[in-house]
Amino acid sequence: MNAPPPTPRILVVDDDPNIAKTLVDLLALHSYQASRAESGEKALEVLRQESFDLVILDLRMPGISGFETCARIREEFGPSLPVNMLTALGDTRSLRQGYESGADDFLQKPVDTPALILKVRAFLRLKALHDETVRHREEAQARVRDLALLHEIGRDWSLIAESEEFNRMVTQRLAGLIGAPICFLALYDAPGRTMAAALPVCGLLDEVARRMRYVVKPEYAGLWNFRSGRPYVSNRAASDPRLIQEMVRIAGIESIVLVPMMTGGSFLGLLGAANKPGGFSDADVQLLTIFAGPAGSFLRSRQIFESQKRHAARLERLTSLVGEMSATEGRGPLLDLASSRIRSDLGYDRVAFYQASEGDLRLEVETRGPTGAVGVPPNRELL
Repeated sequence: MNAPPPTPRILVVDDDPNIAKTLVDLLALHSYQASRAESGEKALEVLRQESFDLVILDLRMPGISGFETCARIREEFGPSLPVNMLTALGDTRSLRQGYESGADDFLQKPVDTPALILKVRAFLRLKALHDETVRHREEAQARVRDLALLHEIGRDWSLIAESEEFNRMVTQRLAGLIGAPICFLALYDAPGRTMAAALPVCGLLDEVARRMRYVVKPEYAGLWNFRSGRPYVSNRAASDPRLIQEMVRIAGIESIVLVPMMTGGSFLGLLGAANKPGGFSDADVQLLTIFAGPAGSFLRSRQIFESQKRHAARLERLTSLVGEMSATEGRGPLLDLASSRIRSDLGYDRVAFYQASEGDLRLEVETRGPTGAVGVPPNRELL
């Protein structure tokens, strides 16, 4: 829900306390917050300390005049702050001097109340439009800077070979970008149905990050569904029933944003940030969402590369094994060689050869590693 807009603030500058009080009370009746300054010098001092949306300025005052005060307002605060001047003079020369000093409009004394309120509304509307334009421009400029930094991160990660260094660089850069003290990658292992933080995690010790691991159980289906591809943000994590509270307690999470990393319709993991002071905004979620797509594609391509690399290494070892087998004579030595190489090269704890003999299976050769099981009976169906 959007917060209500702040009440417009108006500064009334008049050396006559009765006129100033009448204007302040009149503006308050129309829900405007008005303050009074008794001189041009005091008005400039107040404007340097506080923010206002409109100035109603008397022309004739002791000290510096309304003309000089208006000129200084334009010099210090620019053209965006509306200034309406109060005058009992109706001569053309005074009006021209007022416009030349930077006034936006004039109000004739004695002040006509309906005319005053209509002009106040009009200039406050223009001021609000100007402020909104400035805010959108600043947001656009910030987004351009953020996207440029995201591009730098994407450029740099292609130069990193080690996965831990990749995790460190990405999470540290993103944490600095959105102002969150904790930033992490969590990878999903589909065969084991587990989600685990990828070390290192920016903002958490490794021993804490290692505990951020859980099995995706069927009862979690009622929580936030990360496979939907939609991000999830919670600025009250400790009381959020859609989060796994064990993980919230382990990492000391107060607020969190989670963005799924998807590629080709497959879920790879989560990109997350936590504990940003003041909570996470829509802009933070959008920024992480923009980054999650290419990050997921990069992680997927790395997984494919690592798988192909392991497969190529196995083929190379297999070729070497075939060469050694061709140079070995005799059944016994051949079986010994094959079983020992299969166990060591392919990473098995136990390799055994059984020979079918008269309807039974007879163990012929067995090779075991340090943790290999002893005396395990053969699985007839599998054999």
